Amino acid sequence: MQMGKRHLFLNDLLEMKKITILCFLILFLMGMNTPNQAQMIDTITMIPYPKIWIEHSLVELELDLPWAEFLGSYSPSKESHKGSFSYKTNHEKGTFKAKFSVVDELNEKPDFTCFPIICIDLPKKQINGSIWEGQDKYQLLILCDTPIKEDTNSLMLEYLAYQLFQKFHPVFFYSRLCRVNIIETGKAIKISSSLALLIEYPNEMAKRYRGKLLDLYLLHPNFCESTTMARVSLFEWMIGNSNWSVQRLHGLQLVSMRDFPPVAVPLYFSNSKFVKQYVQNPFDTPYKGICSSEELLLNEMQRLISFQDEFLRLIDQSELPIQIQSKAKQYIIEFMNAASKSAEFQEFIHDQCQKE
Repeated sequence: MQMGKRHLFLNDLLEMKKITILCFLILFLMGMNTPNQAQMIDTITMIPYPKIWIEHSLVELELDLPWAEFLGSYSPSKESHKGSFSYKTNHEKGTFKAKFSVVDELNEKPDFTCFPIICIDLPKKQINGSIWEGQDKYQLLILCDTPIKEDTNSLMLEYLAYQLFQKFHPVFFYSRLCRVNIIETGKAIKISSSLALLIEYPNEMAKRYRGKLLDLYLLHPNFCESTTMARVSLFEWMIGNSNWSVQRLHGLQLVSMRDFPPVAVPLYFSNSKFVKQYVQNPFDTPYKGICSSEELLLNEMQRLISFQDEFLRLIDQSELPIQIQSKAKQYIIEFMNAASKSAEFQEFIHDQCQKE
């Protein structure tokens, strides 16, 4: 009888071992990209999105909220404050009831903002038929209310970084320049009037791709989709952004979509050398990507270099001062020239990439 029990116990252990090995094998295969899958990455599609992201006229926003109370409780509280949200473009205007709270995904504010990054939550029943249709939550990065031109340029350069990334990567956050006035509720006191960056909220971005956000701390980066992870790493290296991490997935969001392993999407570019207007040698900036195959990285580096003319065209079309445009173009050209030296690139990436 005891021998029979021991035999059953050993069989159970063997089955558990088989199941464990099978689970690890499934996870491993999920993290691998077949050639077809890598080719399919650029065919990722999204559902129709609100007109707010394709309108070209400058959108004017007005936030009417209890500003003093809001600032007094913004960190680390999750408290929201009721107010109103008004907008105006060349084609449309309107006012919504809204809730305002603080975006907590960012560990530190960009240098050119004096305020917390604000989350705007609009009631769904109010947004039908407006330029906001389909999305009811946004984040707003507000420029300091100062006449400092460098700050204005930094905000516009971050907006430009979003546009460059949008060309290079199939999954991205929409953003839009706007002018915002902040009014103290009940006092008609204008607290601030400045440029701002309206950015898609992470959950709304994921839904646009028929996907869902994943818990950043439950997934090893090796199980992310490798082609898009390489593109994120190379783009962050190009703009000189070291304020992110693959291992901790800091500064990133992960989107789970059908038919693909999780895809990494950068949140912000505020602290990059491109936004801070530093001309750099790319080999002075650490490469923080994981150690992918050399073939994949070389292919994606060549793909990034092929976007040079498109990136320069976007810079020319921006509303940045000519001097800042010239500096931004110089930055891109010098990066592409340096990174096109494949032998140096391979050696640098081999030394810098994040090992296990």
